[in-house]
Amino acid sequence: MNKPLLFNEKHSELEWNEWSLKIEKELIKIGYTKYFQNYKREDFSFWKPIIENGKKIFQIGILFYDFRKHIPQDPMANRIGVQFECLLINENRIDLSVSKDISVKEFETMCYSFYESMKKYI
Repeated sequence: MNKPLLFNEKHSELEWNEWSLKIEKELIKIGYTKYFQNYKREDFSFWKPIIENGKKIFQIGILFYDFRKHIPQDPMANRIGVQFECLLINENRIDLSVSKDISVKEFETMCYSFYESMKKYI
């Protein structure tokens, strides 16, 4: 099973636990913090606040779903799924949720575009 392409590197040779540790180190290096908060029933997530002029304008989340625990004998369940989230910060909430095999950098760019297009509504 192919691993999600979070950093434009193929990691198909890695076991899932090795892949998860490598991704965790990369995310922490670029400013993400790990949480176990069950925001959308994920197993764990990483969040990064985006601050502009001293004010948090949005936050980016990467949610991980470890399907291996559900049906360990099923080869299709031998994977970790990823969901991307962008939460615009204000009294009105507008969120972007993406389930696609893209890089973290690509999603961060998408979040900035989303913020620019929606900021007049928040």
